Amino acid sequence: SRFIVIIASMSPYSPAAQLLSQIWETKKSIKSLSYDKKGSLKVSKSTYAQVCHVLENQNVLKEVVSTIKIPCRNESLLYVLLYELLLGPNKKIRGGGVVKRLIMKKEKELKGVLAKCAANSPRVIFPKYARVNTLKYKTDDALSDLKAQSDSIHVDPHVPNLLVLEPNCKLHDLPSVKSGNIVLQDKSSCFSALCLIHGNRDPLKGNCIDACAAPGQKTSHLAALLPKTSTIYACDRNEERLKILQQRMKLLVGNIRPIVIKHIDFLTTKQSDFPNAKGILLDPSCSGSGIFTSIDRLADSKDDDQERIQHLANFQLVVLKHAMSFESIERIVYSTCSINNQENEEVVKEALEAQGEKWQLCAPYCLRGWERRGNDVEGLTSQQAKCLIRADRDDKTNG
Repeated sequence: SRFIVIIASMSPYSPAAQLLSQIWETKKSIKSLSYDKKGSLKVSKSTYAQVCHVLENQNVLKEVVSTIKIPCRNESLLYVLLYELLLGPNKKIRGGGVVKRLIMKKEKELKGVLAKCAANSPRVIFPKYARVNTLKYKTDDALSDLKAQSDSIHVDPHVPNLLVLEPNCKLHDLPSVKSGNIVLQDKSSCFSALCLIHGNRDPLKGNCIDACAAPGQKTSHLAALLPKTSTIYACDRNEERLKILQQRMKLLVGNIRPIVIKHIDFLTTKQSDFPNAKGILLDPSCSGSGIFTSIDRLADSKDDDQERIQHLANFQLVVLKHAMSFESIERIVYSTCSINNQENEEVVKEALEAQGEKWQLCAPYCLRGWERRGNDVEGLTSQQAKCLIRADRDDKTNG
C-alpha cells in the first residue's frame, strides 16, 4: 500500500515566482507569457506588477544575492521575497515559510548591502513623455487634460508637441491615451521622424518610407509632420508585428493621412514599389542596449554577446546600403536604440565608404541645440561625428 499527498505552496508570492522562473528559463517576454491571444491577462494584476518590479530591480537584487549568500534552491522566489523586503512598498514579507526565515536571519546584512548598491549606482528616473497626436488633438487641450495627472507639466524644448510630466504619473488608462489623442512615446524615439522631416531648414516634401515600421509610433509621428498630400509607405516583414501596426494606424491616423501598409521585407523592395518617395526612416532591429528600463531586456541581465552585436551590425549595414541605393531618395534617417559604436557610428562609416561621394552626413537643423553628438571612431572625421545625434540616460531619455 502507498499513501501519496501533493502539497502545493500557499505562499502569496508563488505565482510571481513561477512567472519569473518562466521568463528566465524561456527567455520570452513577460507580455508573451502573461497575455493570451485576445490580449487578456492570464495572471493577476498584482502578480504581473510584482514581476515587473523584480525585473526593474534585478541588477541590484543580483548584487545583494551574490554578496550575502542565502542557501535557497528556489532562486525566483528568493528574488521576489528580497524585492518585497528591501524595495517593496511595505518593506516586509507577508506570511511565513522556509525562504522567509532564511532571509530574515540576514535582514540587517541585506539592507546594508542594498544601501551600498544604491550609493554606488543611483537609479536614473526618467520623466514621462506624452506626444500630442496633432492629427486629432490640440496641444493646449492635452495640457489641460493632463494637468490633473502631474503637478509638473511642460512642452519639451526640442520636440514640438511633446509633453514632459512627472515620472510617477499614471497615463496608460486615460481616455485621451486610449483614443489615440495622446501617444506615450519617449523623447529620443521622436527624434527619428522629426529629423527626417525637419532635418534641414526646408522641410522634406513628398512621400516617405518607414522601412521597419511596427509597432507604429514613429509612423504616426511621420503622419503628423508630413503635409496632407504625402503618402507614407509603412513596411514590416513580421506578420504579428504587422497586425499591431495596422491596429495602431487605425487608432492614431485613421483616414486622416494616406498610409500604405506593406507586409514585406524592405530588403526585397525596389524603388518602383514606392512611387514619389523622397525620404526613408530606417530604424532596424538592434540590441536595444540603450533602453535602460526595458522589462524584457532586464529579464536577461547578461551583457550583450559580441557575436550577436556584430550580426546585428552586419544586417543594419546591409539595410542602410539598400536604402541608399534608391535614386529618388533625398534624405535618410538611420536610428537605433543601441549605445554600441558597432551598431551606430561604424555602420554609418561603412555605408558611406561603400557609397562613395553620393551621400553626405548632415547635422539635423531641428536639433541644432542638442549637445550630445556622435562618438569619434576611425574612418569618420570629427565634423562628421558632430552630424550624428546621440541620446543617453543623462539626457533623461530612454532608448
